[in-house]
Amino acid sequence: MMTNRAGKLVLYGMCLAFLSAVAWSCCAGTAGERQTSPTPSIEIGKRVRLKDDTLVCLTKADLDELLKTAISKDELGFHDLVRRGRVFLTPKQTEVLVIDWDGSWNWFQGAVELRVQEGTYLGIAGWAVESALE
Repeated sequence: MMTNRAGKLVLYGMCLAFLSAVAWSCCAGTAGERQTSPTPSIEIGKRVRLKDDTLVCLTKADLDELLKTAISKDELGFHDLVRRGRVFLTPKQTEVLVIDWDGSWNWFQGAVELRVQEGTYLGIAGWAVESALE
């Protein structure tokens, strides 16, 4: 059984992995290129699966805050988001329904609003980086 501290460290590790994924997708695209419509694999109303364990934020503002805590290595800020229930960890391969897309979320990738279709967070909507989707 994981201790509370171990659980927090796992979540913080997920936050760092989130930042790495966001940074990688930033570098993978063409410099200065900004998407104006969903990529072919992202369709509003489509059910898809999450590639990996994914941090999902209740609002886009929470997603902004998560990114800020990751970039600034603000571990206490990250734990505050978790403590307040603003971020939850959704397991790999969880089915989600894409309900909105924002290609201008930040300068390097879009964000998707999704609704969890199975598991612990069934029915809960939140925002994640678009690279989290298969």
